[in-house]
Amino acid sequence: AENVRRLIVEGNLELANAARRKMAIEFNGWRLPANQFLALISGYIKQKQWDDSIPLLIEYIRHYNENTARVRLQLARLLVEHDRRPAQALSVMAKIPESELTDQFRQLRDQISAKARQMQAEGEVELETEDW
Repeated sequence: AENVRRLIVEGNLELANAARRKMAIEFNGWRLPANQFLALISGYIKQKQWDDSIPLLIEYIRHYNENTARVRLQLARLLVEHDRRPAQALSVMAKIPESELTDQFRQLRDQISAKARQMQAEGEVELETEDW
């Protein structure tokens, strides 16, 4: 785990992610600590690597319980802005507990929701939404 953390800090995201996956397989059920997993995701987002960020955000939502409002909002934003999946974004945000929504998060959710609904009104069509 220390090796993975060091790789994240150094910005070697691909190596860190590969090492994280390898450890999860070798040590059945092992998970990177939530704060380090978030640092890995943040690194990919800062590098604008959306195709790498989205699956990690989904994995985080499925396996961690900390900071889920922030992670769901980040995922929804990427789904709208980069994947053009407004219905999926709305579905992801619908699962944010009201108790986790700060004023800032509520405002961000409302902005993303408005953009998603606008995309739908303009005819953006998705094949299906997934349950995450």
